Amino acid sequence: MSSTSQNIATPAQNGKCINQGRPVYFSYARNSTKKPGWEHISDCVDAILKEFEAQNIEYRLDKRDIGAGDRISDFEREIGWNSEVVVLVFSDKYFRSMHCMYELVQIKKALKKYPNKRLLCVKSGNFDLSDSNYIYDLERFWGDIKQDYEMVERHRSREHSGIEKAAFENGFYFDEILGLYPFFSALNYSYATNTDWSSFVGDIKKYYIDTPKSLFADERKRKSLLRNLKFYGLGIITLAVIIGLLFFKFGGNVSRIDDVAVSFPEYSSNVYLNDGLAYIKAIRLEEDRCVIDFRTINISDDTLKQVPAAHSPSAHIVADGVNYNLIKAYSIAEGVNNLESGRLRKVPEVFPGGKGTKVDFCMEFEAIPFSTENIDFVEQSNLGVFGLKLQRKTLKDGLTKPVSDTLKSFGVFAVEITTDETIVCCGFCNRSENDVSLSASYTDCYLMVDGKQLNLKNAAGIPMAPNAVNIAKDVRTEFALFFPPIDKKTATIGLKFNDQLGFDTIKLH
Repeated sequence: MSSTSQNIATPAQNGKCINQGRPVYFSYARNSTKKPGWEHISDCVDAILKEFEAQNIEYRLDKRDIGAGDRISDFEREIGWNSEVVVLVFSDKYFRSMHCMYELVQIKKALKKYPNKRLLCVKSGNFDLSDSNYIYDLERFWGDIKQDYEMVERHRSREHSGIEKAAFENGFYFDEILGLYPFFSALNYSYATNTDWSSFVGDIKKYYIDTPKSLFADERKRKSLLRNLKFYGLGIITLAVIIGLLFFKFGGNVSRIDDVAVSFPEYSSNVYLNDGLAYIKAIRLEEDRCVIDFRTINISDDTLKQVPAAHSPSAHIVADGVNYNLIKAYSIAEGVNNLESGRLRKVPEVFPGGKGTKVDFCMEFEAIPFSTENIDFVEQSNLGVFGLKLQRKTLKDGLTKPVSDTLKSFGVFAVEITTDETIVCCGFCNRSENDVSLSASYTDCYLMVDGKQLNLKNAAGIPMAPNAVNIAKDVRTEFALFFPPIDKKTATIGLKFNDQLGFDTIKLH
């Protein structure tokens, strides 16, 4: 469905809606005269909506089209993950729309996680999903789009839009096209030519009457509790920051720049925000600013997951009871460490890929005193990293260095425990004189939990054996390892990576 951020929810017609706060979502392609058979593909939606209003059912419907280069609206994510009931009107145009196919991917993923989610489908148009020629035609259509995308990518003639990048990440929906017939044939769908939608809508109304509790109520309650306790992520920090001495000379003078090692209190993890995994890599104090370097990782299956920094205008730091405001947030071009190089860029709004992809960014705040020992990073009123202790050791000429030593070859910087999996975020730096071949193995990578061995399920950021990636001398890489879920009350775990690197005891706070 081509969409914008303008979502419309119906008001109650006769008092409070039967599903107040739990609207029905619509996924469909609008009418079009561009191709015969598309003129009336969504007329049935208007008929269904009239029946919704007659039976006093709240719904959400996106009314306006946007182009492929426009911003992806939250609606397309909501329709998959925030919707309890979805009405999907599938048509030939639907299967040729980037927006609609992205919605279909989100809906199917959400159905796997929430099998009780209600999906009601309506077929509009004369096409046969069991006809191999029709499927071939759809494949040729997406093959042309893929070719256009690769041509743009090769010649860099323009930037790709978010929806184009999503199509790329989802393989231009070839797998979805091949799965259309088995997916829809397994559903008891209606037809757009239906002239009486009262029973169709009546079944939806009955669902809400029989199910007074939201499908997501327990999960939202759990997430709210975790936010309030500042424990979202259940992460731990076992690494310190690689920090050196920076010298900037202006007219023979040295501007003071302090890189500091950061200590994290036991009660709070270095993971912040309630949606995704973001952590502090370094804090740099300068004469006219305080810069905090972050890394955030996409730990969900959402290919259009938002990067936290792009939505944090309220972020600030607190030192000795004084608030220091955010000046700007930006990312640094890959391989560039010198802030004066000018190779800065805006923080991307969404991650450039699926699970395991990461974005590095900086937040620049008003300068704080060099003597500061403790700060709080506050993203919102109750979110952030609190009780950060800045550690430094003074050298000659007033310059400083971190208390901690240089990072060892292999380390773990966070552990995320969900109901579906345990995610161990790792870093590796090649300290040898030669290239090091790095890969993950299903058999040689495992967790030890209460005497039991849990083998690796998947990895992101490095290939699975027998494939491998070469890491040159002094090059650092970070990656995520995915294991079966463990009890969230687990106190310690052991990690073995390729039967060579690892830790006997990782304490989970």
